[in-house]
Amino acid sequence: MINFVVFQIGWFVAILGAAYDYMPLALLLLLPIIGINLYRLENLKQNSQLLLLAVLLGLAIDSLAISLGLLSFKPAYWWPYHLAPLWMTALWALFATTINGYLKWINDYPLIGLIGAAIGGPLAYIAGEKLAALQMTPGWQTIIYLAITWTFAVFILLRANRYLKNRHL
Repeated sequence: MINFVVFQIGWFVAILGAAYDYMPLALLLLLPIIGINLYRLENLKQNSQLLLLAVLLGLAIDSLAISLGLLSFKPAYWWPYHLAPLWMTALWALFATTINGYLKWINDYPLIGLIGAAIGGPLAYIAGEKLAALQMTPGWQTIIYLAITWTFAVFILLRANRYLKNRHL
């Protein structure tokens, strides 16, 4: 339950920080929030590796969406405009801490996890847009892109999690 609450707090910190131009403060708050969730998980090394993979996947997925003109974010003078912003990358890291936290059950039921990713991924971006943290290109192409890429990302994360868990036994 703590993992879920900490995740929700982190999500709102990132989204509202982006929406109201408090990103440096939000990032400063996100680091310990991610750390809390990571620290509370059983295998720190395994979950840290999973977190790194999630960050790389998220950076690639969201940066590609920017390049395709499907997503846009408020520019930061200190960050390349064609890359997903740091707060989005931090959200991917935070998401990774839920795979062995409150979403641990999807490791045993991956099909449900993949369906959840196809629905929940786009819904999270829609919620972020409603709170003015990002802009999505109108139309189904953005939703379809997010559904496919989130399903792919969760599939990769679940496979990697299984591999890392077996390797650390």
